[in-house]
Amino acid sequence: MRKFQIRTYRLRTEEAAIAYLPHWVLHVKSLELFGVETHAFFSAPSAPRNVVALISFGEQADPEVVTREYMQTDAFKQDMSGFDVAQIEGVDTLLLIPGDGSPLT
Repeated sequence: MRKFQIRTYRLRTEEAAIAYLPHWVLHVKSLELFGVETHAFFSAPSAPRNVVALISFGEQADPEVVTREYMQTDAFKQDMSGFDVAQIEGVDTLLLIPGDGSPLT
C-alpha cells in the first residue's frame, strides 16, 4: 500500500507561490524516477502564499530519504532552474498511511 503525503510549501509572497507552480510540473516527471506519484498540486486559495502537493510513495519507501536523494540530483537542480529557492520559507509535511487512520508528521 502506498504512503500519501501532503506537502505545504510556504513561500514569501503570493507571486513566489504562483512562480513555483510551473516547477511542480517539472518535478512530477523527475519524482516518477524515484517512485513518487504526484496526485495533485495547487496554490491554496485560503492561503495564497502556499503551494500544496499531494504525493505518494511506494510501500517500502521512506519519504524523507526519497526526498533527500531527489534533492541531490541534477534533475532537481534543473527542475528548480530559474526559481529562487530562498523564496521558500518552509515546508510542512503530513504523512498519511491508508488503513491506519492516524496521520504522522
